[in-house]
Amino acid sequence: DSAREFEAAADGHILWVRFVRLSRGSPFPGGAVALIADVTSRRNAEFELAALNAQLQQRLGELQYANERLVDVQASKDRFLANVSHELRTPLNSIIGFSDILLRSIPGELNAEQRTQLGMVNRAGKHLLELINDILDLARIEAGAVKLNMARVDVSALAHEISDQMRPACEDK
Repeated sequence: DSAREFEAAADGHILWVRFVRLSRGSPFPGGAVALIADVTSRRNAEFELAALNAQLQQRLGELQYANERLVDVQASKDRFLANVSHELRTPLNSIIGFSDILLRSIPGELNAEQRTQLGMVNRAGKHLLELINDILDLARIEAGAVKLNMARVDVSALAHEISDQMRPACEDK
């Protein structure tokens, strides 16, 4: 085959050249035909595309690394919450359990003031346990492990409950 293809640079342009020698049986024996096309914009676009692809690959690597770090951080947070939950719930359950026993007068009778104070300890312990459970629920919701169930709330009753729980701390201050 007497055809040749190549690219050449000329005056800041990239030219594609196809050079074909005409056969002896052609109307112009010994002649040649040259096809020339300016492919500068195409080649520049290919170079830009290659550069953008390299940047995209680099960014993809960075995002994969960041994602791996986030997975590690999430796992660490989950372990931390599990440990904190255990470390807080265990003594709180003891406080709540023992105060329940005392309030039922199992070891002996309490006077009115002792019953009032112990009731506040019991309620505060239960409230703190609820807060811990709420924090853990929020962590599970963030992780997508829990679905929310919307429900109506009696805001007045909720406000009274909060007021009752906060009253001892406010009176102390």
